[in-house]
Amino acid sequence: MLRTKEAIVVFGEGITEKYYFLSLRDILKLRPTPIKPKNSSLAEFETCIRDCLRRGYSRIFCLVDMDNKTADGNLEHVRGAKEYDILKRKYHLQRLVNGAGDTSLVEMVESYPSTEIFFRYYFGYTSASISNQQLKAELAKRFGYSTQEKYLIKHSLHDELVKAGGSLQQAIIASKRSLKGRTPGSSYTELGSMIEQLL
Repeated sequence: MLRTKEAIVVFGEGITEKYYFLSLRDILKLRPTPIKPKNSSLAEFETCIRDCLRRGYSRIFCLVDMDNKTADGNLEHVRGAKEYDILKRKYHLQRLVNGAGDTSLVEMVESYPSTEIFFRYYFGYTSASISNQQLKAELAKRFGYSTQEKYLIKHSLHDELVKAGGSLQQAIIASKRSLKGRTPGSSYTELGSMIEQLL
């Protein structure tokens, strides 16, 4: 039986993305179902995509941290970049049909170094080359951020960012700016454009 309304799902490589989108539920007009993969491997990413296709989600947003998928000399990162390139070519912006006849659009939403750069953009734009660890340390200093599930369950990420002086609109503007003329190693995220679609 074909679905009668749009069903959207979002997932990232860890738990942060799930809890961030839960914190936006009262703000977004189109509310995606946030899910958490069993682990952060690209094989698990593909498993999640296939499962979401089977379930008939109309839009599937996959949030991808690019810091471990770059040709930076680290052999594990180079391998990750190759595996991700194959996955992206297979699914990104593809309209796929499941056995029930439901059509799904898959979109890879990239961030460098990670999703947390979008949280940093709540406080303004930066193109600085920053590691994932430095980024998390800066956010921890600004508002007590942690990637521990006990923290994420207890705190609404969006509310914590706003209480610390941040703004979602500012993050969206900074995100779009980050995509213009970006250079290797500079921070960026495609999350702003995605969230704008959901608003």
